[in-house]
Amino acid sequence: MDLWKEIIIEALAKEKAHVSFPQMTHAPAQIIDLVSYAALAEIKEIVKDASLTDAQCVTKIVSTLERIGSGQCD
Repeated sequence: MDLWKEIIIEALAKEKAHVSFPQMTHAPAQIIDLVSYAALAEIKEIVKDASLTDAQCVTKIVSTLERIGSGQCD
C-alpha cells in the first residue's frame, strides 16, 4: 500500500465519525416499523395461501425475510 494511504488510514482510525442522512424522511424506528409491518402482512398472506405446500410457504417466508435484510434465516 502507498505510504500516503497508510498515513491517512491511521489518522482517520483515531477520529470519531459522524454520519448523517439529511434527506431521510422517517426516523430509523419508523422505518423498522413500516418495513416489519409490511413483511408481516406479506407473511400472513403467504400462510393463508392454501395453494402452497409447507415447503413453498417456508421458502417464500425466508425470501420475504431476506428481502428486508434478515440474511440469517437458519
